[in-house]
Amino acid sequence: SEESAAIDGLEVGDVRYVRVAAVNAGGESLPSEVVGARVATGGKAPVLVVAGFDRLDGDLLPKSELAAFGLGTVDRMFLAEINDGSYAARHGAAIASAGYSFDGASDEAIEDGDIDLASYTAVDWFTGEDSVGNDPFPTGSREALDRFLAGGGRLLLSGSEVVWALADQG
Repeated sequence: SEESAAIDGLEVGDVRYVRVAAVNAGGESLPSEVVGARVATGGKAPVLVVAGFDRLDGDLLPKSELAAFGLGTVDRMFLAEINDGSYAARHGAAIASAGYSFDGASDEAIEDGDIDLASYTAVDWFTGEDSVGNDPFPTGSREALDRFLAGGGRLLLSGSEVVWALADQG
């Protein structure tokens, strides 16, 4: 199985977004969340966009009355209405339009220690409804952010559960 891929022929300022899906005899999986990058001058982007909204929230599923088809009321899973995993492209486009290069990563890459936040001047970390229990950030992510901020890093943090945690827990 392929665990890495390279995109060749990119020039400074080029922006690319990717997602990955698995394929086997059973079909194709849902795609991964989007990650992206804008190629930087000198090869080092100052901003990291961290995709931290992973959850597919069943409470957001619209209901459809399909009794005419013998199904009754059913939940419909329209990804575009609950979490299509494309938010990194919106954040990346805003950063690129401001003239900055960026790298992209999943929050799992931070949690697993695969990416050092200290390599960046700023981090744009977005979440959604993604907490475990009453904690919107797993321990490894929280520790990485603490080190980053203690080292003078700049953080733009957004997401509904972050706001909830601040209101609920101070």
